[in-house]
Amino acid sequence: MSIDAQKLYTSVNVEMVINEIVQIIYKSPKDFFKINPEEKTNLGFDTKIPPEHIFRTFLFQILIKYNYFSTVAGFYQQIDGLSMGSKISPLIANIYLNIMEQKIIKNEIKKGTIVSYCRFVDDIYCIVRKDQKIAF
Repeated sequence: MSIDAQKLYTSVNVEMVINEIVQIIYKSPKDFFKINPEEKTNLGFDTKIPPEHIFRTFLFQILIKYNYFSTVAGFYQQIDGLSMGSKISPLIANIYLNIMEQKIIKNEIKKGTIVSYCRFVDDIYCIVRKDQKIAF
């Protein structure tokens, strides 16, 4: 079967993706935050890895709270999911789909429901057992 995700960006659970991203980053933050000990902030303080709660808040604000776009009719705030014009939306959507693959598709492959699976962005091609097609 061939599947194309509809309304992918507005369907992304942004809160879940942010939590997953922060959890991965803060397992080994030095791998993600390259801090130069000689570098100082604008106020002269040493640079350091931000606390987890501050980084999480930062991502929430960028992706949810301050997610505005403009049209000829005016400015609007994105209510659900990701905005279409944001440069980070494709990356976040891809991470979201990867999370779904790990939580759902991986188990279906182990159970033998899915024989073969391939995804490119939001287009999916998979082969499922004949007796599982309707259930899937």
